[in-house]
Amino acid sequence: MKIVIVSTFRCGSLNIGDRLITRSTISALNMLFEEDIKSSTVFRADKWESVESIVLKSDFVIFACLAIRRNIEKTYRFLPELLKSGVPFGVLAAGTSLGVSSSSLSFERSFTDRDIKVLKDLTEKANFFSTRGALTYSACKFLGLEKSVLSGDIAFFDDRFKNRRFDAPVKIRKIAISDPHYVSVYEESFNYLVSRLRNIFPNVEIHLLLHGKNDEAVKLARKADVLVEQIYRDSENGLDKYDNYDLHVGYRVHGHVSMLVRRHPSYLLEQDGRGCDYGLTFHCKTSVPHYRVIKGDKYNQVSTTGIEILLAMIVSDYENGFSRFSSFNQQIYKFVSSNLELIRTISDSDSICKCIS
Repeated sequence: MKIVIVSTFRCGSLNIGDRLITRSTISALNMLFEEDIKSSTVFRADKWESVESIVLKSDFVIFACLAIRRNIEKTYRFLPELLKSGVPFGVLAAGTSLGVSSSSLSFERSFTDRDIKVLKDLTEKANFFSTRGALTYSACKFLGLEKSVLSGDIAFFDDRFKNRRFDAPVKIRKIAISDPHYVSVYEESFNYLVSRLRNIFPNVEIHLLLHGKNDEAVKLARKADVLVEQIYRDSENGLDKYDNYDLHVGYRVHGHVSMLVRRHPSYLLEQDGRGCDYGLTFHCKTSVPHYRVIKGDKYNQVSTTGIEILLAMIVSDYENGFSRFSSFNQQIYKFVSSNLELIRTISDSDSICKCIS
């Protein structure tokens, strides 16, 4: 069985979170189908001419965390041709980045009429269509994508940690901060976060873990005397660095995921719609809104209020042995089982059965 994965990871951008999504999808396929599967990967923005032969020879195509964006055909340039090809496909853990900092968020105005038409066509033809967060799921339902279900992020699949349980650290010695996306307006936020963490946990080691090339964040960390770990340089194993920390307090959703899946305490500062999507989906509150707000024609420095609110939660949790995280075992299991159940249906497709019979 030949499976093509449409990935959001591009080597040039070096976003290790996108690589995690792709790797988790491949790992899940390999676990379920073992030697019966051969997978390959294409980038979402490739032209049809460069992917046509591999897609048409495949038995199934998986969109790994489909990025639902305005003008989606610019994000997925070969989408029209794929929809016409007749090759069976599924959408796994789609996500959005909606304008949650806007004073008037509107699902309808977030997309063009053409986007809605394409998404409806995509959903109707897909063998399955799942979303990774509650905000994305709600948007899909509003747009009339009736086949959509909420599965959680496929990035939570990592068979190495399936038997782990949350074990609260007795003492906080090392803290990981994942880097902000929009450094220019998060400078005050980052400096305040570092200062307050040092105040709460004296003598703690604080490291900035880079999820992608981010020169501004490196400069910011060095000024704050924070050690920088360029984990994105090792796209296969870089996220394993999270196992070395007692606590994560940061800005990246897949830093949050990487820590939680390893059953370590983690807290997220929601920068945009992606962070909001996760915050709404988890049964246990571990994040707070920390959005950019535009004034006039530019963004102002982000208020430090969100940090103080999040740190109040952390202080209380530390004194109570981080007991809130015990419920995450069940939720991670649910995310993983939901995604595996969808992937398992690939072999039930009539077209696939004909190909492998």
